Amino acid sequence: MELFHEDVLFENRTGGKAEGRENLRRAWSGRFPHHGGFRFVEEKAFIDESQQKVLYPWCLEWPSIEKGCESKPEKRRRSM
Repeated sequence: MELFHEDVLFENRTGGKAEGRENLRRAWSGRFPHHGGFRFVEEKAFIDESQQKVLYPWCLEWPSIEKGCESKPEKRRRSM
């Protein structure tokens, strides 16, 4: 979490949002203890200096805990 700016804005694939690092920590805290071995993989970063904005698309990879797919690789991609 220390890599995120204090004023981070995170939008998930369902339209949910978390504004601020501590709100993002709370939003994610229930998921990651049950998903060991996860990692975020950067796909590209787009930086607009004049607007002071960064778009950081990524793919989240972890071993699945879904019934019938336990430990198989699962990926979620943050699309643009």
